[in-house]
Amino acid sequence: MRATRAQGRWPADFDEAEFRRHYVSWTETHVRGGDPDSTTSVIELAGEAVGRLRIGLPLELSVEHDNPRARTLYEHLSFLKIGEDANEARFRWQPDYDPLNRG
Repeated sequence: MRATRAQGRWPADFDEAEFRRHYVSWTETHVRGGDPDSTTSVIELAGEAVGRLRIGLPLELSVEHDNPRARTLYEHLSFLKIGEDANEARFRWQPDYDPLNRG
C-alpha cells in the first residue's frame, strides 16, 4: 500500500481502514475455500500478513492502466487481454499464445 500511495494512485477520499476490513474479510473467505476453482494463500513477511496470492484456472489477472511495465511483462508471458474498465485491463493466460509470433 505504501508504494501505491507514494505513486499517487489512491483517490483523495481513499479509506484505508475500510479497505483493510474488506481485505481481511475477503481473504478469510477465500483462504478457507470460498472459491472451489482457486487457491488463495496469505503472504507473510516477518510474521505479518502483507498480501495474498490467489491462483485459479483459468489464470486471470488485472493490471492498472498506469502500469505499462507490468502489462508488457504479462503479454510476454502469454497473457492475452480479455477486457478492461476505466481503471485496469484484464488478462487471461493462454499457454499457446506467442505475442512475438516465434512459432
